[in-house]
Amino acid sequence: MGQHISRIIRAQQSEKKSEQDLVQYLAKPSGPCCFKGTIHKGEAKGTWETIANVETYISKPPADKANGHILLYFPDVWGMFPNGLLIMDAFADAGYLVLGLDYFRGDPVWKHRKNRHDTQNPDFDYEAWKRKHTAFANVAVPKWVKAVKQGFGKANTKYACVGYCFGAPYVCNELAGDTVTAGAFAHPAFLKEHHFSNLKKPLFLSCSEEDHTFDVPSRRRALDILQSGKKTYHYQVFSGVEHGFALRGNPDDPYQRKAFLSLGRSPSRIASQFPTRINLNRLRRTTNSLKSIRNTLPRAYSTMNAAARAFDFTGDVAIVTGAGSRMNGEIGNGRAAAILLARQGAKVALVDFNVDWAQETKRMIDEKGGISEVIQADVTQEESCKNAVARTVELWGAVHILVNIVGVGGAMGDATTINLEAWERDFRINVTSMVMMSRYAIPEMRKVGRGSIINMSSVSGLLGGNPSLLYPTTKGAVIQMTRAMAAHHGRENIRVNCVAPGMVYTPMTRGRGMTDEMRQARINQNLMKKEGTGWDVGYAILFLASKEAGWITGLIMPVDGGVSPPESPGNAPCTMTLVSENTSLMTSRRPLPARRIDQLSRRIRWLSRPRG
Repeated sequence: MGQHISRIIRAQQSEKKSEQDLVQYLAKPSGPCCFKGTIHKGEAKGTWETIANVETYISKPPADKANGHILLYFPDVWGMFPNGLLIMDAFADAGYLVLGLDYFRGDPVWKHRKNRHDTQNPDFDYEAWKRKHTAFANVAVPKWVKAVKQGFGKANTKYACVGYCFGAPYVCNELAGDTVTAGAFAHPAFLKEHHFSNLKKPLFLSCSEEDHTFDVPSRRRALDILQSGKKTYHYQVFSGVEHGFALRGNPDDPYQRKAFLSLGRSPSRIASQFPTRINLNRLRRTTNSLKSIRNTLPRAYSTMNAAARAFDFTGDVAIVTGAGSRMNGEIGNGRAAAILLARQGAKVALVDFNVDWAQETKRMIDEKGGISEVIQADVTQEESCKNAVARTVELWGAVHILVNIVGVGGAMGDATTINLEAWERDFRINVTSMVMMSRYAIPEMRKVGRGSIINMSSVSGLLGGNPSLLYPTTKGAVIQMTRAMAAHHGRENIRVNCVAPGMVYTPMTRGRGMTDEMRQARINQNLMKKEGTGWDVGYAILFLASKEAGWITGLIMPVDGGVSPPESPGNAPCTMTLVSENTSLMTSRRPLPARRIDQLSRRIRWLSRPRG
């Protein structure tokens, strides 16, 4: 009994000390999740040797691929287990002489599992284990690196390093010195601020989106340090996987397998950021082990499958401007987008100038168990846009998606009659607001390694023909702005797309007094002869925001029932019948001009020509 009580007291003291220590960490020490994992199948080909009194695994490259350089491997808490050995062999297949040290001296954490179902043995003192092996590794690693250089390096040898979890701080320590050219780590642990601020060489870091050791606020702080210090780095985040995915993921899970393989393709993105003196091709191969590991692991790794669940926004944070609707319970474009994103698991910031309208959207989201918050903002004012994004980050720690929907039909008139003050005001609402929201959302997207922006235009922006000058002009500007933004931010893994609704029936159009006759005339404009709703627009936004649209950027997506295709009856060059989603004004169609009739006649004759 006395021993049992003493063990409890020691555990409580250890836990209290650990809580105090955690305050100092950005990437916290490894936790219970590190008992989880799958041991992969495969046969290691390397050899063992004692270097600086530490057992070392050495994997040599094929003679025809050897590049003369060395990769230092720092293992995670599972130590020198089969998965790690196979990865080191894969690095060697890429041309490097790979050396990895066993700083756990045959005592990896996986041996302390109660059973194969990843349950920790209750008699195992995890905190004491971490203290013991951290103290040893802190002393042993510098001596080991020095011995490797002396025993294996030559005058022209270059070094790189890679680490996982427990190994991350040793990667950073080497990057703060003069030995290595570049380094990489995945799902890090045991990192403090100085590990990032002291970096001298390029860092490639990969993380799982949900990670207890390196959570979103900690990542934001780390990225702030890297950015303010003008460090060279590349950062990527994988959703749908957990801490440890790069080494211990389940190869039978299609999505984990996809993330595992994706880790091998991403390092090429950092190549353009590296100093020119670095051999980029070799660096690419160094951190590209997971691509070549297909040759050493079960064939299941070689198959790229879709995620098990499509349109899963769990963990994503979205901002929707214009998220309210003027009619309670009715569905406008912004309300539809917000509800659908929340329904699929996103946390949604409902940004609107009219709080009551946004609160109704929140009520509808709450009814289905979604997560949202109302943020009052005037998106025509830059400070208000900045505060809306900051409030979103304060609530949920990140921004992944921005949906710019705010817009008005605006001032009427042609160039000779339109009120110029109204022109400038409405241009600011329809276009400039999107620029200002993006200005503050994009830096947050950079911090999480990805982003999706969807701007709201209109078929009027594609086709013109609206009775006013302002509306099609601003919506056309949104289209070109979207294309420019897509070009500017594609390399940052930030996608920018545009939805161009046709004549959908929303609370805005109904509120302008549209009659049944007007509605029917609008319906007659499209190929499908039916009316669109805010839900149609919302689903288009949902798709473009999703990971399933991850290779789509710069797209202008009409949602119009077929008004915009060239063959549509609503798309003759001089048509004046287009009615935007934001106005109820209509005029009648002009006759086709003689030139257009002549063009059509020639095309018909060409299509009817004899063929032999």
